This record gives sequence, structure tokens and C-alpha cells, in this order.
Amino acid sequence: MDRKEFLITVWKQGIKPILIIGVIFFCGKFIYNIFAESGTERFVTILIIGFGLLMLTAHLIGYFFNSLTEKLKTIFPEKVKIWLGVINRLLDYISPIILGVIIYHFWKEDWITAAIVLGVLLIQRIGEIIKEEKLATTMAKKS
Repeated sequence: MDRKEFLITVWKQGIKPILIIGVIFFCGKFIYNIFAESGTERFVTILIIGFGLLMLTAHLIGYFFNSLTEKLKTIFPEKVKIWLGVINRLLDYISPIILGVIIYHFWKEDWITAAIVLGVLLIQRIGEIIKEEKLATTMAKKS
């Protein structure tokens, strides 16, 4: 096992699950604190955080069950695929705004939570960029 394989194994089996559990814990703690306190911003915060957590959950489910979603996409008729594409594009535009609101709120509450969320998202994005570069490199070699 070389260094690269070791780091990938450590990431997949150690660091990534701990980060996901930490994010879920802090999200649960935050939601508990929202319901424990009362105020006028409570309803708006609950809506924004709820929508953000719903999007995060959908993203994580899509990330973990990518092969299953690809199989489901082949089953759907064209009209459903078109609507799913439209909804996906809308969520792609809305999600950075919601994520920004969530991170801002976490930053005001506790900067450590915001740093953890940002770190997880940054690491995930770096992984996506590396996969895209590897795919582009292999496509260029085949041509």
C-alpha cells in the first residue's frame, strides 16, 4: 500500500465518517436550540435550516447512492427527466444562498461548527475536482 492508497483509506474509513457524524451532531444541536428558544426569527430560521438540511440530506444520499440514482434515471420517462433536470438546476442556484445563510448563522453561534461545515464542503469539492481532472486526463489519453 503506497501513500496515496493509505490516505484514501484513512479518509474513507476514518476522517469522512467522523466529519459527517460531527456535522449531523451539530445540526441536531442547533435545531434543538432553535426549538428551545423563542423569538420572531425562530420560524424563518427553522424554514431556512430545514430546507438546507433537506438539501444536504438529498445531496448526501445522492453522493452515497449514485449508482442507484443512475439506474432510476433510466427507468423514468422523458417528461419526468425534464422536470427533474429543471428542479435540479433551480436547486443548484438556490443551494449556495441557503448554504451561505446556514454558515453565517453557524458562524454567529459557534465558529467551530462553521469551520467544520466549510472544511467538509471544501474537501468534498476538492475530491470532485480531482475526479474531473482524472476523467479529463483519461479522455485525453484515449483520443
